[in-house]
Order: sequence, then structure tokens, then C-alpha cells
Amino acid sequence: MFKIMWISVILTWLVISVHGGDCMADTLSENTVQEKTSQQQYLLADEFDSLDGEKWHVKNQYAMTEEGRLILNTSDSNVQVTSVDDFLYGVMEAKIKITKPANDNRFYYIGFFDRESWGKSCSYIMIQGNAVFFISQKDKDSPMFRKAAKDDLESYVWYTVKIVWGPKRTELFMNDKSLAYTEDPKYIPQKRLPVILDTFSVSGGEVECSADWIKVWSTK
Repeated sequence: MFKIMWISVILTWLVISVHGGDCMADTLSENTVQEKTSQQQYLLADEFDSLDGEKWHVKNQYAMTEEGRLILNTSDSNVQVTSVDDFLYGVMEAKIKITKPANDNRFYYIGFFDRESWGKSCSYIMIQGNAVFFISQKDKDSPMFRKAAKDDLESYVWYTVKIVWGPKRTELFMNDKSLAYTEDPKYIPQKRLPVILDTFSVSGGEVECSADWIKVWSTK
């Protein structure tokens, strides 16, 4: 009888030890995930519940927020939304939708862009027609101008655009698919840049796009 009780105690202790170890591992894993999440500090994040003047400079009245989305709409003009802060390298990710198709006279722009020199330093996309172009430039060097997607960009469809800009490489992703990149130092900007969201029309009729959210964080 004593042997049976002793074996039972040992088995119980083993079960508690094993499950206790599992619980501890789960707790450590959850803590690690939470720690990593807390370490992700967004340099800029906006879900566009309003057009926050502490985050954005806006040119003209054709930018507005509606139902948690930023809407840019104009005819024969341009809308410029520029981040108040600028960044030296970083990841910019945004969810966008084109609601008025571009053409040869209608354009959409999003990414890192120097307003003062009008793009002499930049890493951004240009949407013209149904095509996506990735443009990157350092100072006064000639830009890298690369067609990044075929002429199959659809209107009224949400796309997630991400530009990963580092000191040695800049790369464009759409819906998590890499479309273009460069590691050529003559094309990679090396100065602080704001983020822009623009539409532009030159007698081309109405242009309109929406952004559901945008985030910028460090590549470090």
C-alpha cells in the first residue's frame, strides 16, 4: 500500500512539473511576442478618423476624411498631403484605392518625397493609367524610373503599398509582393524626407483616390 501511494505521489509530481513547464513556456512565448510588439514604435500612424493638422500639411481643400478614410478628389488641379515629420530611412505602408482611373493626364503619388527640391531626393510610386512606376533618386543624380507592375491595376480595389527604404536598398511591395528594388547607391536617397499622398490632373478630368490607413516605422 505504501509503495502504491508513493508511486502515485511521484506520478502526480511529474504531471504537475510537465504541465507547469508548458505553462511557463507559453507564458514566456506570450511575453516575448508582447515585448516585440511593444518595441515596434511607429514614427507615424494614422487611420484617418480626422485630418490631423499635427500630422499633415494639406494643400487646397480637396482633401477630406470620411468614414475613417482620407479622400483626395479634384479636377484640373492637384491635391498634396505631406507629413509634418520627415524621416531618414524607414518603412512606409499604406492601404489605398483608386476610385477614378488614371490616364495620361491623371496621376497618383505616394511615398518618400522631397517637396523643396521637387523630388530630387525621393523613393515613391507613381500611378499612371493602370501602371505602377517605382521612382528613386539621390540628390541631383538621374532617377531610377522603373515600371513595377503591368497595366493591370484595378480601380475600386484596395491595395497595400509598402516602400522599404534603407541606406543600401530601397524596395517596393504591393500586397506583400516585391515588385522592384535597387541597391545602386546613386539611386538611394540619403537625406530626411517627408511622406506624401498626392493626386494630380492636367485638364484630364476628375481624379480620386482613398487611403484607409498609413504607417511609417524605422528600418533599424
